[in-house]
Parts: sequence; structure tokens; C-alpha cells
Amino acid sequence: MKSKASSQKKTENVNMWHSLPPPSGKCIRKSEKKSQLHQDMWAAEMNSCESGKFYIDMGAHDGEHISNTYLLDKKYNWRGVCVDPYPQNMESRSCIVDKSVLYDKTGEKVTFRNHSEYSGIEEHIEGSPHDKRTKGSPTSTHYTTSARDMLSKYDIPVIVDYLNMDVEGAELKILEGMVKDGVFDK
Repeated sequence: MKSKASSQKKTENVNMWHSLPPPSGKCIRKSEKKSQLHQDMWAAEMNSCESGKFYIDMGAHDGEHISNTYLLDKKYNWRGVCVDPYPQNMESRSCIVDKSVLYDKTGEKVTFRNHSEYSGIEEHIEGSPHDKRTKGSPTSTHYTTSARDMLSKYDIPVIVDYLNMDVEGAELKILEGMVKDGVFDK
């Protein structure tokens, strides 16, 4: 049985990355970033400010506002796949837009909360920090797609230089499915 202190320590570690200093800004200056928490800056720096790389943006939502991959397209000519059932502002993006609801397996029926900023599978939003923000938001029913099935539709390079997952609590389920389906083995 875990003690309360042990559970609290785990929660602190999960949120610790929010308190880390932002990247240096050598590739993308803080004043030009589009991401909310410096994800675009980090991705560019971890890839030595190189152009022509490849990303997968799961939960892309808006192609410009608070986008973790917009500047990778625009400034560094990266290619990628932007996945979101309700994509917005993708007209100027170079990514392939896929409207899947990603999960650990294909064909599971789920309820999706459609909020302006925090959309996701209802089961994973309930009890999360975004639960109160999304209560009363419109919902829709979707059938899920595994990452393997979504990725198999496209010409994905062997090396993906940046994987962004912003799927409001379903990250672990998607990753478990990717491991089970051998996605990382390829």
C-alpha cells in the first residue's frame, strides 16, 4: 500500500517539468514561440536547429494558436502528421492532417469532449485538471484509431525526430498501444 507521501511525491515528479527553465532560445526565440510551454523551442534545440526533420503531433488541435509544431513547419521546413478529430487553422500548415481519435486500439467507442482548448476523451478528462474547464462542453461519439493504424496510412520515416502528445490524459493508453503493436520496433 502506498503512503500519502509516496503518492504526493509521484504527483510532484509528474509536474516537475513545468518548473524547468525554458530552452536557451538559440533556434527559436521565446518572443517568436507558438507553443504554450516551450515545446517548439525544445524540439528545435534537441535537433540542433536542423531543417527537414519529421514530427508527429498527436492532439494538434489548432495549427497556429498554441501550436507545438507550427514553427517547425514554418521556420525549419519540417514535415509531419498533425492528428486531431477537430483540427483548426491548418490551411497554412505543411503537415498531413489526420482526424483520428487516437487510443491504444482501433474501434473502441468513446465520448469526446469538444472544448475550445482542452478537448479529449471524456474518460480521461474526468478527474483531471481540465475537468472543471470542460464540464458542459459539447460531446460527440467517435471510434478510436490506434497509432499503428493511423501511421500505417502515411509514409512515415524510420526516425521520427519529435513526437508531441497533447491528448488530455490519454497519452499512456496511446503509448501502451504503440508498445503492444510494435510501433517503436519499426
